[in-house]
Amino acid sequence: YNNMVETLPSPAVLPSIIHYNMPDANQTIVSSWNCSPKVVSVGNTRTRITYTDYNGDLFVGDPFPPVGHLSQNSSKGPNRLNVIKPDVSASGDGTMAAAPLWILAEPINYFRIDEGGWHMRNGGTSMASPVVAGTAALFLERCDKGNYATFIQELHASATSNDYTGNLPNNAYGHGWLDAHQLMLNQEFTASLVADTAFCVPPVAVEIEATDSIYQVVWSNGSTDFPYYQHTSGALSAIAYNAAGCGVNTDTLDFVQLATETIDPIVVAPDLSYLTTTSSNDTYQWTYNGTDIAGATGDTLYLTSGMQAGSYDCYTTSTDGCSTYAGAVSLNLTVQQNIIQTIEVYPNPTSSMLYINSEDEVLSAQIIDISGKVISATIQNNAVKVNHLSNGFYTLQLNTAKGIASFKFVKQ
Repeated sequence: YNNMVETLPSPAVLPSIIHYNMPDANQTIVSSWNCSPKVVSVGNTRTRITYTDYNGDLFVGDPFPPVGHLSQNSSKGPNRLNVIKPDVSASGDGTMAAAPLWILAEPINYFRIDEGGWHMRNGGTSMASPVVAGTAALFLERCDKGNYATFIQELHASATSNDYTGNLPNNAYGHGWLDAHQLMLNQEFTASLVADTAFCVPPVAVEIEATDSIYQVVWSNGSTDFPYYQHTSGALSAIAYNAAGCGVNTDTLDFVQLATETIDPIVVAPDLSYLTTTSSNDTYQWTYNGTDIAGATGDTLYLTSGMQAGSYDCYTTSTDGCSTYAGAVSLNLTVQQNIIQTIEVYPNPTSSMLYINSEDEVLSAQIIDISGKVISATIQNNAVKVNHLSNGFYTLQLNTAKGIASFKFVKQ
């Protein structure tokens, strides 16, 4: 019934008028804080009409509005930002609530007090709002990482309808009638840890399977990493949180790091005739391009003429079944064989000189003894002097434009 002002002073007359929002003629909410996105506005619905009072008489109130219907004194939205208000509606009028002793002791109030003598009838949004506030307290107790935004979201999502609400949401009942029970049930989910608890080499990935999307995890060791990797033996559990900030305890996994062995890097013979390594438990399995080589279970793999170019590796296995790899080496045996076919080295054995006959230019040379020591060598007139070497077995390694070729020879 107010006279709604429709003509405002200009900013030239009142500069701050630019901040003013015109009211909606249909709205009855008047408090400015209803425009805050952090405020929950609550509509007031009829809770009960009859009860037995402290005099023992049946109290019968006005039948209109009926139970579940919005009370006549419940304000309607929207707010001045045109956001739907109230957020939800809750039980208000006709609520029996705890009362001060001085009110309960006055006989004049007995018609408003229930037959037990401890609760008095009250009503209005002053009763409906605490119902939602109590629901918020339960939610934040259950969802300790939640906030006003997550509560309002869950409050809207769980609200329900009745015979009077009509199409929801609207500016009378908001998003519907408060359903605190459903709101709390919506926060229930389960989460469990998934990982290989017996691992050979850390770290091991720990995943979480849950009946809701997981947005944050706090692990029992204090870490908040997600995904998480376990590096040591021991027990691990977590609290998993969903988008609303509600957490659940996962199960506990006991991790055990199994025993492993060590193995040295692979040594390649200078002439590419064999590969060798040493493991801590003297067990070996050689592989070619990731596949075990049948029967290749010694510390040395001899590269016979049947061997092919590719990736070679060797692993050792502990009593716990953990495999440790030496580290793959890649060999191009085909190129080596092709180069050898284009080069002739003679005489062998020799006492003073090795002569080289090559289709391709030889760029440099070096000599390697049986211990792996590299001895510098100089090529002059397609020959290498070896008379300074002690008698024994050696490898001559030639670097050509097409690659490296190795030749065994005997100095005598």
